Amino acid sequence: MTACPALRVLSLGAGVQSSALLLLAIERRIPRFDIAETELKPGPIEDDHVEGCSPWSCRSGSPVLEGGEDQ
Repeated sequence: MTACPALRVLSLGAGVQSSALLLLAIERRIPRFDIAETELKPGPIEDDHVEGCSPWSCRSGSPVLEGGEDQ
């Protein structure tokens, strides 16, 4: 039986901890995430912060998927 590779997902709440993890992954100090997503954040998301991180994250191979009620 072949094991499936683990999917590495970062729940990006735009706070200090998740932002630090994203930046560490972008700089290749920790393994990259397959996806950084915002859907699981309880309450409003700091849209400007997420939009600022998104291009850097995508270039490093970890696209940011923004969730919401309309999706």
